[in-house]
Amino acid sequence: MTSGGGWFGRAASKPPSAPKPASVPKPASVPKPASAPKPASVPKPVSVPKPQSVPKPASVPKPASVPKPASVPKPASVPWRPRPRP
Repeated sequence: MTSGGGWFGRAASKPPSAPKPASVPKPASVPKPASAPKPASVPKPVSVPKPQSVPKPASVPKPASVPKPASVPKPASVPWRPRPRP
């Protein structure tokens, strides 16, 4: 079916690949400057003791709740009024 050796024959007919230029040597990695030493952690100031919680004045007793006036009973709602008889 395939004449001329097919794919392999075509590959052989390619001109020799040009030689790659010698890889340029990367410059030696520049040494990072020595990391500056962190300043010694500043000691936190001694926590100032909170002043003792001021005692709240004795809760003023609320005035006795005024009794609500007895709820006036609503008149029973009349669902319908009987028609006056003639």
